[in-house]
Amino acid sequence: MNRFSGPYRQSLLKLYSECPRKFKLLNVDGIEAEKEESVPLIIGSNVHRLIDLFHQRQPIDWKRGEIPFHAWEQVKELVNAYTTHNRGMEVIRSEAEFECPINGYTITGTIDLVYRDEQGRIVLRDIKTDATEPSADFLARDIQFSIYYIGAIRGLGIQPDLMEWYHLRNLVPYKKTTVKNGVQFTPGQLRGDPSFSVSRRTEDIPTIEMEIRYIIQAIRFNIYPMRPLKIGHMCPCNHCEVRKYCQPHGQIVEQLADFEGLHGYEQFF
Repeated sequence: MNRFSGPYRQSLLKLYSECPRKFKLLNVDGIEAEKEESVPLIIGSNVHRLIDLFHQRQPIDWKRGEIPFHAWEQVKELVNAYTTHNRGMEVIRSEAEFECPINGYTITGTIDLVYRDEQGRIVLRDIKTDATEPSADFLARDIQFSIYYIGAIRGLGIQPDLMEWYHLRNLVPYKKTTVKNGVQFTPGQLRGDPSFSVSRRTEDIPTIEMEIRYIIQAIRFNIYPMRPLKIGHMCPCNHCEVRKYCQPHGQIVEQLADFEGLHGYEQFF
C-alpha cells in the first residue's frame, strides 16, 4: 500500500504545492534538515503553543516545555507582542482540529484560531512567525487557506466570513529608526498591520478540490518536479534547509502548478 494513502495532512499538501522536490527529499528520501536551519520551526512551534494557552485563558508558564536558549528571546518577544494586542477577543475555537472529505480523500488540519470580530464576522486566523510579509498573489493561491476554508465548513460546521494571515512580527516595535517601503519609522513604532485578509468563496470550492486531487495523485504516482515558488526577486532555494541535496539548485520555474506530469492519469482521479 502507498504510505501516502491518507488521511492527508494540510501541511503535507502545502509542502508539495510549494516544491514537490523538497517534499520528496524530506518525506520520501528521509533527508534530515540541517539543525541550524530549524530555528524558525522551533520559534514557530513554541509561539503557537504559548498563544494557545493564552486563548484557552490559561496562565503562560514560561518554564513549561523546553525552549532552546538561542530561540528564547524571539519566542518571548513575539508572544508578549501578541498577548498585548489581542486581549478581550471572542474566541470560538483555538487550535481547532478538523477532518473532512475532499473528492473522496480524508483531509486533516489545524486552524490556529476561529474568532468573532467586532463586526460580528467569523474569522479564521493563521498566526505566522515568518519574517517575510505575504503578497496578495501568494495569498490568492495559497492552498493552506483553501484547505482551511473547506475544513471549517465541512469539518467544523463553521462558515467563515473572512480569513487572515496574522503577521506576528509586525507587532514587534522597531528598535531603531528604519525606512520601509519609503516610509520612515522611529523606535517604538509598530512595523505595520499584522492582519492580511484572505478571500475564498463557495464558488471556489470545485477549483480547490481539483488542485487537491492533482496533488494527491502526483504524490501517489511519485511525481516530484522542482517547482519552488518565487518570492519577489529571490529564489527560495537559497533558504531551503535541504538545498544541498537538491539538483539542479537555483532553478526558477512557473509559480502556478501546471500538472503536466499527470497527463494520462486522469482515469485515476
